[in-house]
Amino acid sequence: LQSRPIGQQVHHFEFDYSASPLTCKAETMTVRACANADCSQRFTDPVTAQLSINPNTNGAWYVGGVNSPSLNFVNGLATAALRYNVTAPAVTIGVSSSIPSTVAGSNTLCRKGSGSLNTASCTLAFADSGFIFDVPDKLANKPTSINISAVRKSNSSLECVPAFSDATKNVGFWSSYITPSSIPAAWQQATTIKGNPSSPSPTVIGKTESTRTPIPVKFTNGVASVEVNYPDAGKVELSARLDGVGEDMGLVMIGSDQFVSVPAGLCVKPVD
Repeated sequence: LQSRPIGQQVHHFEFDYSASPLTCKAETMTVRACANADCSQRFTDPVTAQLSINPNTNGAWYVGGVNSPSLNFVNGLATAALRYNVTAPAVTIGVSSSIPSTVAGSNTLCRKGSGSLNTASCTLAFADSGFIFDVPDKLANKPTSINISAVRKSNSSLECVPAFSDATKNVGFWSSYITPSSIPAAWQQATTIKGNPSSPSPTVIGKTESTRTPIPVKFTNGVASVEVNYPDAGKVELSARLDGVGEDMGLVMIGSDQFVSVPAGLCVKPVD
């Protein structure tokens, strides 16, 4: 038998990601293959790594825009994007295997934003995202345009871009009659939405979440414009919900706002 020397091995891998991963967009990460403990030297030979996520539901790795956990390194560097469409449970990332392999006992390290490198940061939570919009009080039966923003719920300055940068999404709309509560249900009018400015006519939407009406809405840089109309007087709540499909499976984004529809005026006709 002839013995062969063991080839050089990767010491460990490191992931860098932003301080605010969002459920509505893929989180781009920089991945390093390190040749020594403090990664002052990168492993510059060709490396192929299989990325892992746990749990592996409601999320996936994307490399070069393709759903794949296989990542090739050039001079010890590579980029991958993680989609994770729910806020809980938290997801743990890592490298399940690599060619060449890592040295025995090494740990994958991760950094969140400007934080420190550690193993704990390899478990991360994605922040909830949803829709925010403000429907102004309006004249009855007079359409008004509003902007719908896809954002992080707890901080609306963080928009869902690039997933909503230039895309048409089917958003389900419905409206609920709030006041006066004494009006018979049969008299309550339907709200209409016009999602595409070129549409020939607005669409009547459902009155409950279960009967919501899907309407194609074009988002640009995380913001879409729709036209809202309510023909009668009263206080109404407009709600929107997106249920992810395909790579967005598991993603749910919801938003709502109340507005008052008032008569343009009163017409008095005396009897004599």
